[in-house]
Amino acid sequence: MNIWVKKTDDSFENARPLTDSKRPLTTFYWTSEGKYLVFVKDHNGDENLNIFAVSPYENVSEGELPATRNLTPFKNIAARIYKINDKDPDTMMIGLNDRDKAWYDLYKLRVSNGELKLIYENKDRIALFEFDWNDELRILFQRDENGTTTFLFKKDDVLVPIYQNDNSETAYTIEFNEENSKFYLVSNKGDVNLTTLYLFNPVTKEAEKIESDPINRVNINKVWINRLNKKIISTIYIDDKMEYNWHDKEWEKLYNYLKSKFPDREISFTSYTKDYSKLLVTVEADKYAPEIYLLDTKTKDLTFQYTPMQELKNLEKYLSPMQPVRYKSSDGLEIPAYLTVPSGVKPQNLPLVVIPHGGPKGFRDYWEFNPVVQYCNRISERVVAMENSFRMPVIWSGEN
Repeated sequence: MNIWVKKTDDSFENARPLTDSKRPLTTFYWTSEGKYLVFVKDHNGDENLNIFAVSPYENVSEGELPATRNLTPFKNIAARIYKINDKDPDTMMIGLNDRDKAWYDLYKLRVSNGELKLIYENKDRIALFEFDWNDELRILFQRDENGTTTFLFKKDDVLVPIYQNDNSETAYTIEFNEENSKFYLVSNKGDVNLTTLYLFNPVTKEAEKIESDPINRVNINKVWINRLNKKIISTIYIDDKMEYNWHDKEWEKLYNYLKSKFPDREISFTSYTKDYSKLLVTVEADKYAPEIYLLDTKTKDLTFQYTPMQELKNLEKYLSPMQPVRYKSSDGLEIPAYLTVPSGVKPQNLPLVVIPHGGPKGFRDYWEFNPVVQYCNRISERVVAMENSFRMPVIWSGEN
């Protein structure tokens, strides 16, 4: 996969390539002013990663590509991108392990000229860095030999321990609040079954509970923050299907409008402009090919963009619905599963193919188009497929 660009209103036939990588580029970012695209790539699979930048505005002759610049032209390193900065849009925060292969030093990288400024020399086993809305380093995550992580709050030039979790617990930060004084924390530390969202004060070390799953079944999947007003738009849970718990009424209205257009599908907000005036929306379901639309949030105009499974569109009439089901295990706990019965067949006395997900602690199954279960249904038009969960996939509670 390479990076292509087009104008919003242009057809995809008018898109033009920016890169010509022999290996897929899995992730890219726009700099915050939209001047460059940056991405991480190794050299023919050697896993030595460098950071590259390319300008979509460079004038080139037809059939040629704009110049791609290697911003970290060092050998035998693995560079990583931590943050695309907003206050200084020509910069981003990156990690380089050129000094110590095991740990990353933190640098500010200027995209226009490749200038590097050392922000933090990592001699303290720091595994990750967290920044506030002013692009300032505020939290460092220190990991010891036993897997215990200590959250260190940067107060002036002093690092103060404020929180700790061991490797059997989940704890991670989201963003800072609108005052830039507290941060959102998701954790299941202590006598907590499901991950819970807190607002954490790094000065007093007090955690104010905001919410966990309203029906007490699954962990938090995502906390969506509005980057303009710095407030929570929604929390997202994936139970039998994806569920939004809205904190913003205007976004809830927008979602309900989309649900009125696609009542039997799940809706995901894939990408958006900085002012949220235009959104890329993905709609998908168990027996439909996924589709991507451009939504104008002011006019509510929806414009179809593409489907990544064009050939599947012609086969949708043959696909079967996937039903969420639950059953009791031998020790009385509930096992969630999905059952797919061939369309038009009475669900009684039919052969069953059981398809456990890759577990036991891996990612769970979802309500979505699954080619394996649809294939099972088509073997003889009488074969039922059931996807059942292991007891400890990452989404479910600690009791399972």
